[in-house]
Formats: sequence, structure tokens, C-alpha cells
Amino acid sequence: MTAERQAVSCATADNWVVPLESYYNGRPWNHTLRETYELFWQINFAWLVVLDWYRYEVRSAYGDFYMHEVHRASRILAFHLHQRSTRTLTLNDLRRLDPRAPYIGRNAFHARASRFNAMFKQVPKRDRPFMYCEAHESDGSLVPGYRMSPRGKWLMVMGVNPSSQLRNEDVDWSVFLVDPQKKKPKHKQ
Repeated sequence: MTAERQAVSCATADNWVVPLESYYNGRPWNHTLRETYELFWQINFAWLVVLDWYRYEVRSAYGDFYMHEVHRASRILAFHLHQRSTRTLTLNDLRRLDPRAPYIGRNAFHARASRFNAMFKQVPKRDRPFMYCEAHESDGSLVPGYRMSPRGKWLMVMGVNPSSQLRNEDVDWSVFLVDPQKKKPKHKQ
């Protein structure tokens, strides 16, 4: 174990300087754990991929859940949408990105988005994370698609930045489960 890894694993306070790999509104956002933690609790939709935990707060609606509660195909769609900025993810895009879904049809595509949006029952429909839209393909045809709602902000925390000598196992990720305003865990026991 390197000295850097030993220092971080010894005390939670040292975790704050760990460089993380994240996507903020679909763009790479590589900052320290402290900066990412602060942003994680300020935005509408936040996904901590390392713990498979998702939290949201939109207007007066808030909640959290573990992504394993969401159908696998919907998680894959969510993953690809969270990595895009405001670009639309079309059915053809998903076919290219997900090797297990080369023959997915329109109904299955809509069902994947619908299953994920169903996790946000408390949130008004217009403020839910996925928004249906149509997009033009290179041949000019109009195809169904989804994109993240422009009304909200989202963050997807992937884990420790790959350029670091640290690994995900070296970081105490439970710090993200504590709301800085309330100083108590928000996750389900």
C-alpha cells in the first residue's frame, strides 16, 4: 500500500482531498471529494455510482433509493443519459451503446425511461429527470429519444479518479450519505 493510500484510509478527514471522477450536467467534472460532496447536496439529482445510491430534491419533493431497486435496463439508460449534457439519447444511440440491446424496440425504449421516472412519484411530472423528445438522425428521419430535463441539475459520481494512486476501496464513501445541513444519514437502513 502506498503512502498516499495509507494516509487516506487512516482517517476520514483525509478523504476530502481525494480526486474524484464525476459528471456534472453531463460534462466531466473532476474535483476533490469535498467539492463533489458539497455539490452533491446542492443539486436536484445526484447518483453516487460507487454505492449505487441516488438522491433527489426538487422543489418540496425529496427522497433517495438504491439503484438496484430499478430494473437493470432502466439503470443502463439512466447511466447513458447522466453522461450526456443536454443531448438527446435516441433509440439508435442506445442500440449502439448497449451491446445487450441491439434489437430493442420503441416500446421497450419508452418502458425503460418510464420505469426510471416512476422512482420519482413525489416529483411533478414536468420536473422528473427524463424528458421525452424527438431527434433527427443523420438521414433526416425523426426518432424517439430522451434527455435529462433542463429544469434540473444532475451529478453522477463515478468514484476515485483513475489517474490517482487510490482505489474506490480506499475511500470512506459513507460521508455522502450524510446531509451537511442536517448532519444525519439520509439513506435507508
